[in-house]
Amino acid sequence: MRRFLCLLCCLFFLFAPGTMAAEEKPPIALTFEGDFSPLELRELLAGLDRRRARATFFLDAAALEQNPGLGAQIADRGHEVGILVNCRRDGALLSRRDIAGQFDTVQGCLPKGSRLRFWRTRDRCTDAARQVAGALGLIPGQWDLDPAAGPDASARSMSFMGRVRSGDVIRISGCSVPAALNMVELLQQKFTLVTLAELARVRVTRQ
Repeated sequence: MRRFLCLLCCLFFLFAPGTMAAEEKPPIALTFEGDFSPLELRELLAGLDRRRARATFFLDAAALEQNPGLGAQIADRGHEVGILVNCRRDGALLSRRDIAGQFDTVQGCLPKGSRLRFWRTRDRCTDAARQVAGALGLIPGQWDLDPAAGPDASARSMSFMGRVRSGDVIRISGCSVPAALNMVELLQQKFTLVTLAELARVRVTRQ
C-alpha cells in the first residue's frame, strides 16, 4: 500500500500543471527581414520545419510580385508574412497612393483568409507610410535585438544570447541561411520561437 501511495505522489508531481508550466520555454518572436531567392527560402523554410520554429517574414511588394507563390508558401508552413515598405524610389519620397499600392500587392499575394497585420520600412519611415498603415489598422513590427547589429562581430556573437529576454522580438537580416539556422538553434536552447501575432496573443493573455 505504501508503495502504491508513493507511486501516486510521483505521478502527481510529474504531471501537475505547475510542473508542466515550469518546463515550458518562454516565447520570443523570430522575424526575418530582407530578400530571399526561391532556393534560399526553400532551404530556410525546411530548416525551420525541422526545428519546429515559427517566424514572421518581412518581404517587400516587388519580391512577392516576382515570386507570386511566395506568400502562400510561407503561410502554408505556419509562418506569417509582414510587409517591408519602400518609402523612396530613386531618392524621391513616394506618395501615399504609391505606398498604399505596396500594401495592396502584398495582401493580394497572401492565401485566402490570411490578413496582413505587421509592417516595417526598408528605409527611414515617412508620414505617408504611417498614415497608410494606420488607416489599414496595421501594427509596426518593431524589434528589440538583431544579432547583426553593431561594429564588432566577435563581441556581437558573445553577448547577444545574454541579452535576449522573454517576450523580445528578434530580427535576423543580412546573413546566410546556415548562419540564420544556427542562430535559431541557439535561441531554441532557452526560448520558444513564435510569430509576432502569436507573441501578441501571449502578451494579451498575461495582462
